[in-house]
Amino acid sequence: MESANSNKEIASCVKAAVRVRPLSKNEEHDLCQTCVDVQRTTNEIILANSTAFTFDHVFLPETCQEDVYRECIYDMIEGCFQGYSASILAYGQTGSG
Repeated sequence: MESANSNKEIASCVKAAVRVRPLSKNEEHDLCQTCVDVQRTTNEIILANSTAFTFDHVFLPETCQEDVYRECIYDMIEGCFQGYSASILAYGQTGSG
């Protein structure tokens, strides 16, 4: 697998990524609407009240796990094989999708 960021140097910093979950079947049944807007070009999540948060990576609800891995994790794993340390924390509220 070729790295999505193969030309970037390994940096020692913290990066944050977010993937917005899709609506659950119950939420769709209840005609709920998504209250966040994902702006991939600016890496922003914009809440319904117009508050914006910027991340290093943002992903749409349709994004597959492999794409998240390729863009966020692959280089970190490869760096481990070169002697660098890496930590990955994944959080998702129980039952959130």
